[in-house]
Order: sequence, then C-alpha cells, then structure tokens
Amino acid sequence: MDKDDKIFKANFGGDALELCGTATEADFLPAANNSFFDGSFFGVRAVFVITYFDDLIYLGGNTLLTLAEKKAEIFVICANLPTEEQKKELFAALKILNVTPDKIIFGNFKKNPERFREDLKKLLVELDSNIVFYPAFDDEPDYKNLSVAIDEIFGEIFRETDYRPEIYKKFIAATGFKSPPDFYDLNLLSTKKPSPEVCKIIDKAEYEWEDRVRFPVHATGRDPILKNSKLAEIALKFSSIRKNKNYLRAFNADENFFERRTDNQIFSAKISATSGDVKGLKNFKIVDDSEKKFLWQPDEKDPEKTLTVEWEEPVQISQIRVYGNFEDEESASISLKLNLSGSNKVVAENDRVFLIRDCSADFTLRPFGKVFSSDFEKMTVTGLEIRVKSCGKNFGISQIDVFKNLERVRKIPPFIKLTAKDEFFYYYNLPSEIKSLLIGVYSFHVDEPIKITAKSEDEVILNEVIYSYEKVTLNFGNKEEIFISAEVVGNPGIYDEAVIRRVGIPAQIQFKAREFMDRLRS
Repeated sequence: MDKDDKIFKANFGGDALELCGTATEADFLPAANNSFFDGSFFGVRAVFVITYFDDLIYLGGNTLLTLAEKKAEIFVICANLPTEEQKKELFAALKILNVTPDKIIFGNFKKNPERFREDLKKLLVELDSNIVFYPAFDDEPDYKNLSVAIDEIFGEIFRETDYRPEIYKKFIAATGFKSPPDFYDLNLLSTKKPSPEVCKIIDKAEYEWEDRVRFPVHATGRDPILKNSKLAEIALKFSSIRKNKNYLRAFNADENFFERRTDNQIFSAKISATSGDVKGLKNFKIVDDSEKKFLWQPDEKDPEKTLTVEWEEPVQISQIRVYGNFEDEESASISLKLNLSGSNKVVAENDRVFLIRDCSADFTLRPFGKVFSSDFEKMTVTGLEIRVKSCGKNFGISQIDVFKNLERVRKIPPFIKLTAKDEFFYYYNLPSEIKSLLIGVYSFHVDEPIKITAKSEDEVILNEVIYSYEKVTLNFGNKEEIFISAEVVGNPGIYDEAVIRRVGIPAQIQFKAREFMDRLRS
C-alpha cells in the first residue's frame, strides 16, 4: 500500500501504530453555529449553587462556560465547606472563566443547615441575580436535601419580596456521574433519560422528562480529543475528577434542566380551606419525602374539601397549574371555579348582554403529582376555588401556579436546535451505508414554524417548513457532506446550523484509533 494511503500514525510504547485505508480527513466544512451563542449576556448576573466544590461540571459546566464567555457576571456558591486544597482547585477551575475568588462563596450546609439557610436567603436577595441554577430533587440525599432547602428559601423570598429570577434545576447524580459512559461514540450523544433505578422521581411532579429544557453545548465540534475541550480543561483542575474520570459522563450534546417559573401570583394571595393545612402551598416546594406538611390534604370526613384563593386586588391570569402529591399513584377528580371581576367578560346572545361573574370546570388531577395545566384567554379574577370531588388516600396538592402570561420575559432568549433521532447534533458523522435520516427541531419557547434547508455542493436537497413537534426525512442520495440549517419563519435571528458527514469504514477505524489514544492520555 502506498504511503499516501496511511491515514493514522502514532507512537505507542515506542512502537509505531499505523492504520491504513483511503484518505478520510474532511476538507473545510461550514461552521455549525447556533443563535444561542450569539449576542452578549453583559449585564446578566447568574448564580450557580453547587453542593460540593467539584460539582461545577455536573450542575451546568457547558452553560456556565457559555454565560461566562458571553460576559455574564458569574457567582458560585458552594454549599459545603471544602478543604484549603480543594478551594485552590475550584479557584483554578473558575479562573479559566475569569471568575475571581471574591465571587466564589462557601457555606457549611451539612454542619449548620439553619445558619446556611439564613445566609443564603440574604445573599440571594442581595445579589439580585437574573438566573439561578441549583440541584434538583435527586436520589442522592445530599443533592435532595439542598434542593428542598433552596426551594423553601425561595418560597420565603417570594412571599416577602418582589425578586423573581429565572430558575433552572438539574439532576446532578442521575444525569451527571451516573449517566451512561457514552462520550467515546461516533457522535457526541444527548443526555439520556435516567432509569427509575437511578432516579425514582423521574416523570413525577415537576420532573417529566419531556418537559426538560435542553441547552446546546459549547463544544460544537465532534472532536474526541479532550485536550481541545475547554470544558475538559476546567474539569481536570479537580484531582477527584481526574481520578475517577466520571466527568466524561457529563459531556453530552445537550445540557438538561428543569425550569421553575417564579412569576407565580399565588405568593400575593390569601389561601384558606375547609380543612387541612395550607401554609405549604406558598413555599415553592413540589416534592419532599422527609415530611408531608407542605401538602394541602383535606380531612377525609370533610364533605366540602374546598381550597380558596383570594386576592385583595383583581389579578389577570391566563394559565393555572396544579401539582398533586408525587407519591400518589391515583388520579383525583377536581372542580375549578374562577371568580371573575365584575366587569371582566360579557357575552352577547339574542341582542341581550349577560355579565358572567364566575365560571367553573371539572378536571382530573394526574397521578404522581404530575402537573395539570389549563391555558385560556387572559381574564381578570378576584379569586379561585378548588373542590375535591373524589380522591385516593394519598391525595394532596403541593403547588398551585397562577400566571398572568403564558410566557414570561427571560434573559435566556428563545432558540432552536436541529435533532437527529432526538439527538442534538453539530458535526454529525454518519456511516455511509445509511441513506436517509429523520430530522427534527427542538425549540425553547418558539411556537412559530421553522424552515429547514439542506445543501450539498450548492445543491438544495431539502427545503421544508415544519413545526417543532414534526419531523422530516432527509435523503442523502450519493452526497457525502451536507450543510443543514434551520431558522424561525419571520425571525431569521433564531437559527441553527449543522454539518452531516457520511463516513466509510476507514474513517470509523481512524476515529476509534484516536479515541484509544485519547483514553490513554486522559
């Protein structure tokens, strides 16, 4: 075989390793860009609350990287006090992102939880950050306990102040160091849904997998060499991470969070009930397996079983959400009644005008605390009532959301991302024997149609308009490199771009060889 046919050569233990085949290195490829990375976050303040000093990568390393590089002001709060050596490692990791030690704050949650809660509450209000990231209710006790504590802290803040940040919560263990070890694959894969064995809360309460927020990641190329990854550079500053190499499990094509809206008007309302404790309905907490005081659970012998919400002044609403008890396996029948303000709505019938002062409807509250959501044309109300018509023994209501608008204004702008088989992709390697691919688009608060265009050597091979819940088939023919783009119809500033490259066996062998060498180095 001619020397020009050699596609890989490396020294291994003093010997030369050569893999032969036809040349497979790509020529210049178009950029794989996304509007998520455009613009600036200058003036935006983001807080990351981590449980331990080396949780930074697992909580949101890629998102932290994006925000920092786009000039957001970053604060990191470490809930548990590390050693001096561990502090140095955290400082060194964050120095890469220009986060200075004065913006890294340490607590002592495990040893003094009450003092930590008091200090964190004051700090969150003082920082007045736009975005807050913290752990979700994971199966690991340390993450679970911190998640519940921060929920309760925010409940107090929302009852007492007008501070309303964007909140994103993430499973640290279940989608971090317990996720599949799939970094070394032909393509960077998206975060996998945790199994019930790994995460018992998945698909319950606020944690329905299909409702997760998926952020694009900073490392948009599919380069298996870790030394080229800034996220790996940050991760490897931690000696604990270097030893177990679990950080590879957190390197995915997307970064997943669960968003909690904070513009809930329930915090300014008066809540009462015919029986049962209602105080927990204003604590921002939806799950907690340590005690059940946060649930409203009417007395079994109460014939009314009615919850009443009232506002001193009329409020506008367009969406109501109700969460049940995440441990309740049964559905419940509920009646919801809205008390409309006096001049709220008129209906014309036979030239006569009727004033509607209240409206009601029956609905089913889903099992396992899953949210019931009702959207409607904005109306002005003075209050609402929820009456339980039938329920099981574990019935309870954990949270009621009352929103003025279907969407809130966010610092993180709307975006879209191309998907293949529900995987986020950027530079996508595809075995050459595959002749077509099902393409879709993930959208973050985008309802408009999306135009998808695919080109190869200036030839258009796909030009379709779809919605984010639809898919379209891309047929390759004999094309080897395809540039694919997506943009929101009427708003080209929201866009995504990706490259698909069909590769033969020699290129796949080359990839495996590079992976092998990278494993040895890391």
